[in-house]
Formats: sequence, C-alpha cells, structure tokens
Amino acid sequence: MEEDVSLFAFLTGVGSVFLLTVLSTFIEKPSALTAFMLVSGSYIGAGVIGCRLIPQHPYRAARMVVGGVCIGTVLSVIFFPKLGGYERNLFPVEIVVHTLWAAMCCFLVAALVGPKRKGDGGSNQREQSGRDPE
Repeated sequence: MEEDVSLFAFLTGVGSVFLLTVLSTFIEKPSALTAFMLVSGSYIGAGVIGCRLIPQHPYRAARMVVGGVCIGTVLSVIFFPKLGGYERNLFPVEIVVHTLWAAMCCFLVAALVGPKRKGDGGSNQREQSGRDPE
C-alpha cells in the first residue's frame, strides 16, 4: 500500500513539470517574477500533495516528488525539444536547476508539515498522562 502511495507522490512531481510545460505554452514571454511564481507554486503544490499522501513520512514524500520532478524534466526535454520557440540546448542545466528548485520547495513544505505521530498534541495528551502538558 505504501509503495502505491509513494508512486503517486512520484507521479505528482512528474505531473507538476508537465503542468509547467502546458502553462508555458499559453504564456508567450513571462516576466521573471511570473516564471518564478509559476514554478514555485507548482513545486510547493506538488510538495503539499506529496506530504498529504504520505503524512507519516513527509521527507520520503518530498524525496519522491523531487525524483519525479527530475524525471519529469528529462521527459519534458525529450518530448518537447522546442518550447516556446526556443531550443533547449542547455537541458542538463535545466534538469539540475529544476531539481534543486523542487528540492528547496518540497523539503521546506516537509519541514513545515512535520511527521504526524500518534499522540502529537491535542487534548488527548492531557487525558492520557493525567497531568498538564508543558
């Protein structure tokens, strides 16, 4: 069951790259801020979805999403060698940049979400221990 969920987290990363590819065909020449917001939003969204799929292991989810982004970028370069009228002749740099960018976004989301453990916070903690949590 967990392998299936990990696969979905991986596919979320691949899907985020293809979402960016589709969106980039609709926007002729985006400004740097627009491109930054689109890419960051896509990778943060993929990180949130991945962490929601594997809430007990958010860092594993982040790794799977980042791996999906890396493979998705490779597939994007293979299937769409010309994007927006430009040749993608610096594709190794593109793969590294998108992978690192996704890693920053996804691991930030994983750090903010944190692992969900049994007994984390909530009113049941006081009832179980019989004293006030400090």
